Amino acid sequence: MTKKNNAIIRKNIIILVIFLAVFSLLPLVMTQNYLTSMMVQCFLFAAMGVAWNLIGGYADRVSIGHSAFLAVGAYTSYIMYLDFGISPLIGMFVGMIIAGVLAYLIGSLCLGLRGTFFTLSTIAFAEIFKNILLHFREVTNGSYGLILTYSGDDPVNLQFGTKTPIYYISLVLLAAIVLFNIFFEKSKTGYCLKAIGEDEDAIRSLGFNTRNVKLRTFIISAMLTSLIGTIYGFYLAYIMPTSIASTPVSIKIIVVAVIGGAGLLWGPVLGAFIIIPLTELVNATLGSISGANTMIYGLVLILIILFRPKGVLSLFIEGGWVNKKIKSLRKIKTEV
Repeated sequence: MTKKNNAIIRKNIIILVIFLAVFSLLPLVMTQNYLTSMMVQCFLFAAMGVAWNLIGGYADRVSIGHSAFLAVGAYTSYIMYLDFGISPLIGMFVGMIIAGVLAYLIGSLCLGLRGTFFTLSTIAFAEIFKNILLHFREVTNGSYGLILTYSGDDPVNLQFGTKTPIYYISLVLLAAIVLFNIFFEKSKTGYCLKAIGEDEDAIRSLGFNTRNVKLRTFIISAMLTSLIGTIYGFYLAYIMPTSIASTPVSIKIIVVAVIGGAGLLWGPVLGAFIIIPLTELVNATLGSISGANTMIYGLVLILIILFRPKGVLSLFIEGGWVNKKIKSLRKIKTEV
């Protein structure tokens, strides 16, 4: 690994440590449960966006089926806990294995497709999985969903009387996934994925097995999403196929990544901290208007695509408008 890459990794780790320190102290001054709950959603959707970004951002393979992997983690942990009394700390790993197997099967069949064809195949997968959950009522309780009954604090089973413990769990989970991504991005696979996103034919002509690279990454992305699904499901305390395994959930994950900056390490994190508070604001002010959230998503996406197609984070990275302005000001100050 080159000195430049080592410097970038160190820089990102420092940013991550600062991020962790700031948000670890935030509950000390944040007394409202509503704000704590919103921050948990920010952390979890940021983590989902980072996981999706591995395949959707770096390799430019837009999957609208990641809600299915999210549901795999949630439903596996719920069923194992409610029916067999097995801790979700164990169930989450079982869910990851199931998600990995499903990703292998779907990826083997569909990752050879390009553009809209791959995207449509992931939508079909998510819809099929949602209908399977609805059909097997004996196991999943169908459209009624599964609910957790709070019976006292039980950390082993992710049962807490306040939102603060799940806040810290979500924060650590996000930090762990970002840390993984910091090293993944600068690995041989990470560079290969970015090249695939730019021109797959060119990278294949150099002798790289692009199919295997995409498949491995798709499996990793699915397993991480399933892991998040367990925490997200136990945070909600109630899951149903039409909510957790739906296309709108997949779209929300994509919106988080695209608005922040798809293909950029911190893009999905920034996107989550824009979209989740915006969603809450829309619900509070326009909650009576049907489809208000979808309208806002669409408007924000149009603005981003028109004026900043690489996402909001691109304003702050090398060559971004904000960085150029700061450099100009520094130059003027030096000259003066």
